[in-house]
Amino acid sequence: MTDRDRIKLLFGPYRPPALRRGDRAVCLYKDSLVVVTAWTDAPIPWPRCRPLEGHGGGSGLLVDEELARAVRHESAAAIKFWWGVGDYAVWSWRKALGVSRTNNEGSWRLISAAFNAGAEAVAER
Repeated sequence: MTDRDRIKLLFGPYRPPALRRGDRAVCLYKDSLVVVTAWTDAPIPWPRCRPLEGHGGGSGLLVDEELARAVRHESAAAIKFWWGVGDYAVWSWRKALGVSRTNNEGSWRLISAAFNAGAEAVAER
């Protein structure tokens, strides 16, 4: 499997929300009202936000219905590449949304491909 195959989006396209800096929205991950602070320059540009109330928590990507759909269906590798985030962000979002390696089509595709490649290597020996 090539790197391009690993980051392929299976259920896209994904459309960023029509928000501007200063707009308010509900973040499904933070489970609160947030304010948009900036936009990323990732392959799929996405709004960054911070909680409107309270302190701490920092800023992060706005997890709206569209990004949540991607997290539920795409591989972690694809999410990291297309949204420009790290392992911890993807792990946190998946945990909050009840996503595992076995109930996610994108990850299951990569796991199956690795299994099949291993089985073929063993068979060749």
